[in-house]
Amino acid sequence: MKKYFFLIGIGLILSFGSCRKDIKTTGDEFDDRMITEKNKPFALGEEYMLYVVSENNNNPVITGYCDSFFCKYIYGLPQRECFIFPVQLSVSGLNEVRKKNLSILFLVDRQNDSAMKVFIHQHFPEVAAINNDSTVVRQYNHKWAYPQAITVISAANEEMLTRAIAGYASSLLVFYDKFEKIRTKRLVYAKGSNSTQNNNVFKAFNVSFSVPSGYLNIYQRLKGNQEKVLKENGIDALLWYRLKNESFSSDFMIYSLPYQEDLNETDLLELRDKVSRQLVHGPNKGSYVAVAQSIYPPVSELVNVNGFRGLKITGLWETIGDWMGGPFIMFVLKDTQNKQLIVFDGFVYAPGMDKAPLVRRLEIIANTIRKTK
Repeated sequence: MKKYFFLIGIGLILSFGSCRKDIKTTGDEFDDRMITEKNKPFALGEEYMLYVVSENNNNPVITGYCDSFFCKYIYGLPQRECFIFPVQLSVSGLNEVRKKNLSILFLVDRQNDSAMKVFIHQHFPEVAAINNDSTVVRQYNHKWAYPQAITVISAANEEMLTRAIAGYASSLLVFYDKFEKIRTKRLVYAKGSNSTQNNNVFKAFNVSFSVPSGYLNIYQRLKGNQEKVLKENGIDALLWYRLKNESFSSDFMIYSLPYQEDLNETDLLELRDKVSRQLVHGPNKGSYVAVAQSIYPPVSELVNVNGFRGLKITGLWETIGDWMGGPFIMFVLKDTQNKQLIVFDGFVYAPGMDKAPLVRRLEIIANTIRKTK
């Protein structure tokens, strides 16, 4: 089956992953007043950017390996985006500002490195103390900032070092993702949550949920033919929230369905199309939103969100009768306490922008759902 990239808006931006060379920063200052609960300055750097620090930044072997193993492309986006973007730095370029990047990987070739061994001896003496033929992997949390995730891989030679990178790459992605999510949640809820809307969700569905400040409630009452169609499909209440600026819009809906034990992805996507056709329209008259099945078939996985078991479905949406589209992320969770299914349907429209950061924020929001006592 051929794969196609979905064009959104006027142009298409392909973000090809690369283990970039030493990069410039905008300055060597940071605000020490921004102290976190861990008594460390808040982590700096772009979200999901991994500093790969080695003896120098001109090693083609390191460049190739970090491209191959750390820039895993995210399925279900209209353009190519890395799961985590590796940036290669020489150890001499790791100044006090860059030390506060959230995700850092140190690679040590004990046979050939000199400056790197000095740095490791100074900052990670327990790793430097090992001088035999074994490969050492150590991980550290919040060493120079909060949140922060650091891995040190020290090997006897370059061949053993590259083997270690290949062997540990998947687990390292999980490790860094865990701490990147801490930062993402702080950014999403930097201005707190909307207590009024949290209460609206509670009254409608009897679950605890946190709506970030900045998201506006643009729809909460079914009416006319919309009410008829949605109620015919088991939807009695629906809330719709949107965060919008000049560059993008980020939306999510919450609604409930009658409880069922077996969840069928095809049926759920058909229901999503029915809801979207009633509520989500494009600028052109008669246009409406639908799942873009022919571009990237949606994928689903089993999840457990704070005790709610269910499905997470990711894919692309398109506008029938117009030229708009983007990614969506949908959670369908079994609420056995209230005998209902809770549906969280988030979708993004961001022409010319990376979509992954916005989708990650929606996933953070979805994961605030909790059972009431």
